[in-house]
Parts: sequence; C-alpha cells; structure tokens
Amino acid sequence: MAKRDYYEVLGVNKNASQDEIKKAYRELSKKYHPDLNPDNKEEATEKFREVSEAYEVLKDDKKRQMYDNYGQAAFENGGASGAGGFEGFNTGGFNFGGFDFSDIFESAFGGGQTSGFHTSTRSRGRDLEYRVRLTLEDIVNDKEVKIEYTRDGKCSSCSGTGAENGNLTTCGNCQGQGHITKTTKTILGYMKQTVVCSTCSGTGRVPKKLCTDCQGTGIKKEKVSKTIKIPSGIEDGTRMILRDMGSYAGRDSDCGDLYIRVEVKKHDIFKREGLNIYLTVPITLTEAILGTTKQIPTLYGTENVEIKAGTQYGNRKVLVGKGLKFKGSVGNQIITYTIEIPVNLSEDQKKLVSKLDTSLEKDNYRETESFFQKIRKFFK
Repeated sequence: MAKRDYYEVLGVNKNASQDEIKKAYRELSKKYHPDLNPDNKEEATEKFREVSEAYEVLKDDKKRQMYDNYGQAAFENGGASGAGGFEGFNTGGFNFGGFDFSDIFESAFGGGQTSGFHTSTRSRGRDLEYRVRLTLEDIVNDKEVKIEYTRDGKCSSCSGTGAENGNLTTCGNCQGQGHITKTTKTILGYMKQTVVCSTCSGTGRVPKKLCTDCQGTGIKKEKVSKTIKIPSGIEDGTRMILRDMGSYAGRDSDCGDLYIRVEVKKHDIFKREGLNIYLTVPITLTEAILGTTKQIPTLYGTENVEIKAGTQYGNRKVLVGKGLKFKGSVGNQIITYTIEIPVNLSEDQKKLVSKLDTSLEKDNYRETESFFQKIRKFFK
C-alpha cells in the first residue's frame, strides 16, 4: 500500500517552518500515543508510527529536500541510512531520535489554555499526474525530460486573489476574524458554536471588486512547460513529486503537487532485476566445444567477451559494473549461455557427428558419466 504524503500526515503545508512541523508532531503524538488510547491501542499505535515516520523525515532538512524532490523513491533502493532511512526511529520501542517526549505531555496536561477554536487549514488545489515513458538506455545516466501540461493557475490580472488589481478589504460578515459565533437553542439551553466564516472562507478578507478576467475566482487555465531531471537507475512505477506544481484552488489556497509517474519500457533483449541486467546469449554447439570470442551488447556499448572451450548450457558470465547506477550503487550484467543444437542435418553431416561421438571418451562427458554412476549405485 502506498504511503500517505508526509505533509498530509502531519496536517501542514509544504512550506511549513520547522516550528510548525514540530508543533503539529507534538499535537498528533499526544493524540495518538498508545498509552493515551487504551481502548483503541492497535489503531492508535499505527497512527503514532505514521506520524513519527513523517516527522523523522520532515524535521531533517536534508531528508526533507530529498523527499520534496523524489517522494518515497528517495528512501528506496538503499537511498537512506538505517532501517527504511529513518535514523533514530524504532517502531517497536517508540524511540524518537532525541526528541523530548515530555514536551507532548506538558502540552497535554498543563502549560496554558487554548481558545477552543482553530481556524481551518488553507485550502489546497488538485494534485496532478504526468506520465514519463523511458527506455532502459534512457536511465543509464541522469536524464533531463521536458514536460508540458495544463493546470488551473493563478490569474495574472489579480495575482490569484480574485480581486480587481488585487485589492482586498476586511470581511464585513466576520469583521476580519475569519470565524463567526453562532448561538443555538437546545433542550439544555443556549449553545455557542464558533465556525469558519463562509463569506471569506476563514481568511478575514474579501475582494473590493471582483476581477473581470477570472470572474473573481482567482483561477485561469495555463500551460506549463518545465524540464525535470530523472535520476539514473530509477525503477519502473516510481512516483516523483514536484511540490506546488499542481492546480491552484483560489484565493489564499496552496497549489497542489504534480506527481511524475515514471514508466520504464521492457527491453527487447535485456531483463532488469534491481540494478542488475540479465542477457541470454545463444551460442552454437561448435562455439561451446571449441570456445570463441563474441561481441556482447551492454547498455554502455559492446564488449568483447571470451567464451571458454567446453562452455555448458546455463553457464554464466558476469560483466562487473555494466548494470544500472543509482545513488552510488552500481549493478552488473549477467550473461547466461544457451547452446543451440543443429537441426536438419544431411546424411554426411550425421555420419561426421557419429564419428566424432565414437571417438570421444568418458572423460569428455564428465557430467553424464557422473550421473550414470549415481544411477548404477541407486539400482544396486
């Protein structure tokens, strides 16, 4: 199952500061800590691990940058240190890599009061997906790919505000607070409830005059052209993330993300397993008996490979370093030989083969002789 976006897990936007990330982590850790959820411990434990995993990446600037560039692919194929790439994180014992867990309980059981109202998080535009189709040859080295797509972008006339010339004014419905208090009569008396202002969507501001170019939505269709770098050795099906390159949702919203889905086409002769490349090479019976030198194709060009005399069906040859590269690791190319037996022989050719076979000794067929020796022992 694909992992959730780490920013989504913590409930923060992609431009969140470290203080915002830490605050979100504290609140969610308190909420899902297994010791505080004895009636739903299994589900809470899973949520707790998910939150902790997201925090371990986003609190580290280097890991966060890798995640922003490549998503989960940054931590696959040995791309990060430790178990799964999360140093100091142990899912069994809840070790938080130096984070002072007492902070969670301090915020849970003391240290100030809350207003009881939390403004809504910023709205977010749609995520988009773009497929990039590559060949094995394309991913031998890092490859730059130009992508073009259409998205909902910010209206250039109003800078995405929906207001003519970008001029906004205080919302009269909530007096700029972004929320209003409703009083409801119940059987227990009057109850006050604070809700997000529907007029300004919680922003506290509204356009003085609607932008005529986008009819006040702040959104205009736009074509985007961008060159991206695909890392060498990337796996088929890998999903890369380009932050804020998705669609815009209107005033005071964040853009969604653009997901690059990489598809690596199956090769006609090469087979890939991880970073290793496999190639099956057929040779003639004569070449297997006498040996020869052949030009063998690789992803880097051709290699002169010696085939030793007496090569057997299924024998392998390893070309070190001729596989794919990924983050400092390099695979090999493994050649497997198959021997093609000649067919449609003439009578003269059959006689020559028979004459050759008659001249051969037991020592010329070591595997066959060994096999039948075992068979004879079996029936004794």
